[in-house]
Amino acid sequence: MTKDNNTRILMVVHSYFPKDIRVIRYVGILNEMNIPVDVICIGEEGDKTQQPFFQGEIIRKILPKKRSGKLRYIYEYLVFWLFAKKKINLLISKYHYTAIHVHTLPDFLVFTARRARKKGITIILDLHEVLPEFYSVKFNVKVNGFIFKLLKFIERKSVNYADFAITVTSSLQKLIGSRTQPKNDLILIMNTVDKELHRKREFMPHEGFNLFYTGTVLEISNLDLIIKALANIDNPNIAFHIVGTGPQLQKLKALTRELNLENRVFLYGQVQHSVVPDLLSICDAGVIPQKRNIFTDMSFANKLAEFVFHEIPVIATELTSTKDYFRDISVCFTESGSIESMQAAIEKLYSSPETCKKLCINALEDYQAIEWEVMKDRYKELIKKIIQNK
Repeated sequence: MTKDNNTRILMVVHSYFPKDIRVIRYVGILNEMNIPVDVICIGEEGDKTQQPFFQGEIIRKILPKKRSGKLRYIYEYLVFWLFAKKKINLLISKYHYTAIHVHTLPDFLVFTARRARKKGITIILDLHEVLPEFYSVKFNVKVNGFIFKLLKFIERKSVNYADFAITVTSSLQKLIGSRTQPKNDLILIMNTVDKELHRKREFMPHEGFNLFYTGTVLEISNLDLIIKALANIDNPNIAFHIVGTGPQLQKLKALTRELNLENRVFLYGQVQHSVVPDLLSICDAGVIPQKRNIFTDMSFANKLAEFVFHEIPVIATELTSTKDYFRDISVCFTESGSIESMQAAIEKLYSSPETCKKLCINALEDYQAIEWEVMKDRYKELIKKIIQNK
């Protein structure tokens, strides 16, 4: 696609960029289409407030995420909302934007583009998460309470305001579609693996059976379940590797010491993303034991797609959003919070290499329908449609 001098896209995201993988992928797609992109985002201490990036520029509000409680969340959201609104109003007087692509959370960030919309600029709202359910789980808010209803109201107004809305799972697509009136059909673009950004692991023959978890170590990740299940399995050949860091890391270290599993549980801490395929060279099964709740049941774990991409069999909590895409013969599903269920799954895969092989084959077959090339084409079609309608 050749560049039109009047074609330019603006991204708005309350996240660190270019660390935000979803946004960097979009920018990459637009760069392939020869379309300049500017990004308004937050930055950490030491980041530049403005810098060139591909054919556009990054404009940052230095606002480290502390997230110590409800008030801090509200403070960060409001500060960035005001910053983004001001910058958008300045940029639309400088450039002729075809569309402004706003990323949640929060949903109401879409209203920073009010003046732009009045000028005829198309507004895209990209719902990375579902705000009411996220807030409910994060702060133990009742689903029939005032706050939850207020957040659903904000979600409805935000989705209805945008010209196009994107969601990340079929479950979210159905839920949001049921409680909003979008101007166009909700578009599904999932966070699956971009082969151009990910190097595939090379399996290395080894002794023993290695379970791996990669990603942020959160309470909701439920990694203590694996450690406790391992303590019940009297087999020194089975080990658990945790690649990543997070607020629960120290608790997991303490639990490992308490259960005398230092020789079977290995905590790597934060590692460079480029190193992960090398670590996974000795991985025999990936584990995703997250807790099931109203939020996670509609979320899709990016690491599941990554394990499937690397041809690694997966043990995962049975979630609606996962079963939308993968069959029982493709993923070894377990019951949320059940040590016994997890233990049985680990022992099953350890004792049957043939089962592991079949899981990989079936998962790759299921994955074809949602691989990144499919998602990439959907975004390209959306942008082309917007350009053609201008």
